[in-house]
Amino acid sequence: MNDSRYAKEWVKVLEYENQSLPQSASAEVDKILRMAVEDENSQQIIKALIHQGKYELVIDEQNDTVIFRNLNNMVEKSDDVVERAVLHSMLGELYLQYYRKEQWTIDQRTELGDYVPADMKEWTRNIFYDKVVEHLNASIAAQRELEQAEVESYAAFITMGKDSRRFYPTMYDFLTRRAIEFFSQIDADEDLSRTLAKKNIQQQSLFAPAHKYVVLTFDPQPGEYNLRSLETYRLLLSSLQTRALERSILLTELDKLDYLSRLQNVYRSEALPSLERLLEQWREREFSVEIIDKLAGLYQNEIYRIEERDS
Repeated sequence: MNDSRYAKEWVKVLEYENQSLPQSASAEVDKILRMAVEDENSQQIIKALIHQGKYELVIDEQNDTVIFRNLNNMVEKSDDVVERAVLHSMLGELYLQYYRKEQWTIDQRTELGDYVPADMKEWTRNIFYDKVVEHLNASIAAQRELEQAEVESYAAFITMGKDSRRFYPTMYDFLTRRAIEFFSQIDADEDLSRTLAKKNIQQQSLFAPAHKYVVLTFDPQPGEYNLRSLETYRLLLSSLQTRALERSILLTELDKLDYLSRLQNVYRSEALPSLERLLEQWREREFSVEIIDKLAGLYQNEIYRIEERDS
């Protein structure tokens, strides 16, 4: 089966998904999986298994852990560095998705320390979080190989917009950004400001230019979930600097600034100076419009706050 035929089949899946028909979508994915196995098309097999897992989590509570066994088995059998990295990334996402689905039940369980039950349905919140961290970290561990792998070559099982492919051209970029997305969804027990204080990291330093930010030492330890996004931003910015991808660096800095808005007090005092420094640095470049757009939004929010305060 050629790629165009696969594309047509995936269109059907998307149509069912958009209509909130997971059972119909799952049936189509099963067809694709069987055909991909016959073709020995590993990329389509991975994509099908990932989608199969998403739908099983929704429609089959009795067998909703099977996908984890299947994907873990694929990780062990695969000898392709990039495919293993993608599988780790998807496993991290699915563990988080499963936790969110069963959050109320899982959060009632008493934490078990270092003990991890063989039955996933007995896991506690921190075990799920640790699994998410384990797989997302594994997904970006092979940095050199992933930096050499172009996103375009793996279009069969990843989805990116044209701009993303242009500014984040490698699988390392794709997977680090995915890791940041899911790390950001983990709820830490400890306030980020307290965790930073224990590391002797000033909150203001998080707003530093990329070349200063990348030398910060976060060194996240087990349980320090709220440092994972910051550390992964650091890794991505360092990689982009090494490759001299200037616009990509700026876009990542702006994205990081949005993330830092959760530090409300320091964000109000540091976000504007940070953007002004970026504008001064990149004023002569066409992509400085990205900074101006952010500044405009920040100024508008400040006007709203003043109006609310004076009303």
